[in-house]
Amino acid sequence: MSIPIKFLTAAIKKSAIRRDYRGGLAAFRKNHPNALEDHYLVGIVSMSGGELQEVLERIGDHGIRLLESCAVGDQFIGPIERHPHFAFDVCGNGPSDGWQVRLIDDEPTVLAEDGAALLRHFIRMGWAFDLAEDAS
Repeated sequence: MSIPIKFLTAAIKKSAIRRDYRGGLAAFRKNHPNALEDHYLVGIVSMSGGELQEVLERIGDHGIRLLESCAVGDQFIGPIERHPHFAFDVCGNGPSDGWQVRLIDDEPTVLAEDGAALLRHFIRMGWAFDLAEDAS
């Protein structure tokens, strides 16, 4: 899953919004109704760096730690502010190729919570897992 980079786009982890944004994801969506979304990210699009900075400052004022949960890209040059949990990819095969961003990692506590929910679901569905012990 990914979101397209349009103009300047700040990609923010939904896990951080759920955890830290005052009011959670519902409040974020109310405050930013035009945000792009996939399952893991929201994208705030702006036509200018100054405007994007102002929006990000307001988001930070609502509790999000942006250095830990955000990356920024430009539709023509790709990543501007990188983060190790985000991957930027070129999409398309032509002269007007664009960029997209996707989440490739998250904080261990978020991964553990998501993994626990998945495992709980599979156990309830009657699936069995054999996780081999580390042989080292």
